[in-house]
Amino acid sequence: MCGDSCTSTRLSSGGTIAVLRSPHDATGQPVTNEPVASCDLLFDNPTKTASARTRAVLRARDGVSFDSLKTYFMLIHRDGDLRTRASMSDEVRTALHAIELKPAVDEHQNHALMDLPGALDLNVGTERGVIGRRVSIVRGGERVAEGIIGYN
Repeated sequence: MCGDSCTSTRLSSGGTIAVLRSPHDATGQPVTNEPVASCDLLFDNPTKTASARTRAVLRARDGVSFDSLKTYFMLIHRDGDLRTRASMSDEVRTALHAIELKPAVDEHQNHALMDLPGALDLNVGTERGVIGRRVSIVRGGERVAEGIIGYN
């Protein structure tokens, strides 16, 4: 993003990442302490698989573990503005993607893996591309985590 004037020793691992955090209320306080409210969401389109599906990984931060994510949904929005506060019904209706989370949790429960129903466009600047878009994790009609999807 900063052109030739920046250098980084970090190599891209491919795919995308969204650093998810709890939404904040008007006073700046987090609105939830759900386990998924502090994690990384990674997407990858494996090149050597028979299915054209995106793999999603929720990676816990701060020692949080995932017990069950079966009542959560992921919304990938058409915008990239974390200040957006439309009603949840409008958010669901206008989302680019609305995906029920059905992950497999590893034995350490700090990673949750799932193959999405189809392939996401892991690019920017296309009608269906997800880079730069807002992603929300929703449970019971409430936004419990959100972030912006970027390159990993």
